[in-house]
Amino acid sequence: MNLVNIEENKIDLTEFGDYKLLLFYFASPDCPLSNEYSRAIKEFANRDTTDMNIKTFVVFCGKLYSKKEITNFMVRNKIEAETVFDTEYKLKNYLNASVTPEVFLVKNNFEVIYQGCIDNKYVSVKERRKTASEYYLADAIKKGLINELPKVKFTKPVGCFIE
Repeated sequence: MNLVNIEENKIDLTEFGDYKLLLFYFASPDCPLSNEYSRAIKEFANRDTTDMNIKTFVVFCGKLYSKKEITNFMVRNKIEAETVFDTEYKLKNYLNASVTPEVFLVKNNFEVIYQGCIDNKYVSVKERRKTASEYYLADAIKKGLINELPKVKFTKPVGCFIE
């Protein structure tokens, strides 16, 4: 599957087969939850994930946002990850993404081992807990790195619909 990165270069996702896991974070600059959870993605993306054998992608769907808006989002949130444009919704449709923020943890053969929320902090867009008590993505990464499936493979994502 080919997409375009922030530098406007085509990237073929099959070229990342050397990584054990691929993490896709669907984001939107104008979604409050996407902005809030960018801090969590920053922690995953900015640690030395190469040594962990994980490649992180921040995915922006459609043509609603300019390159400048997306660059500002990435800089403001200090996320160091591969930024890709899914202008034709190919990856969104392939993974069945529905909202931002939504994460997909995928083996290098594109088998999805986790889909959904980063944690359980948000019950709905308007209702949240003070703190999260379940860390779905972190748990899935730990299991995926040792070739095991996570206990929770899917959670219903909470956020802004992808347009």
